[in-house]
Amino acid sequence: MDPALQLQQEIVAKFASDCSPEELVTEPEGVDTFVFRYELFRYFLVVLNQLAVKLINECNDEDCPMMMATKDWEFRCAAHPEPHDCSAISYTMHTLHQAEQAVNNEKAFPMRSSVPETAVKRVVAQQSRRVYRIPAHAYHHHSELFKQFETQTHFMARFDHFLRHYKLVAEEQLIVPV
Repeated sequence: MDPALQLQQEIVAKFASDCSPEELVTEPEGVDTFVFRYELFRYFLVVLNQLAVKLINECNDEDCPMMMATKDWEFRCAAHPEPHDCSAISYTMHTLHQAEQAVNNEKAFPMRSSVPETAVKRVVAQQSRRVYRIPAHAYHHHSELFKQFETQTHFMARFDHFLRHYKLVAEEQLIVPV
């Protein structure tokens, strides 16, 4: 079996097993740390897409005309040639699409079974910071939906631990309590 596919299946099984955040970021024996980090981030994007689907039903251009978490945390969409303001749901879709394009870029990641350390460090850190804003918005503006999603998936607890464990996002930018 392809090692990347096997690792991906192990990550999916860990998510389904209701493992702790600490267990989730424990690298399987014999797996390169950067391949693991890359594949784990790819799966976080899958789960974030599930949150985005739920947000579509209550996050709209009228109620959330700008992407923000709190009044101190407003974000401009970087998915355009020049960053500009987008509604929260548009920002969510644009950012997820951009993150998926980044991790599926064949120039940066020609083989999933052996990924370049520098590409993983750069892409995963940059995209983690951007996609973190999606659950931050949900937590602050759609709290009931966020709570239900977190109860079902434990996404934020796991993603927060992933970000802290690999030091992907500055502590002061982690604004969702877990």
